[in-house]
Amino acid sequence: MGLVLSQSLRPVGIGLAAGGGLAVAVAIVLLSTPAAAEIGGAVDVLDPVAYVVSALIMATACLLAVSVPALRAVRIDPIATLRKG
Repeated sequence: MGLVLSQSLRPVGIGLAAGGGLAVAVAIVLLSTPAAAEIGGAVDVLDPVAYVVSALIMATACLLAVSVPALRAVRIDPIATLRKG
């Protein structure tokens, strides 16, 4: 089960890191535009709590989605599977 989870969650972690970095970069670019006064007054685009909470929600959803195939992989007998082939 650990193998299936690690192989599935590694790309998720890389995607979350890359997406978070890209989101911060876009937020910095947005703040350098003339419309930043309007954006900054309504929403804090560099809110670290929002970034962390959204990353945790996405990681939890991915963990739940990966757990179903991982549990199925644990229940399969590898010897019986190899004999059928």
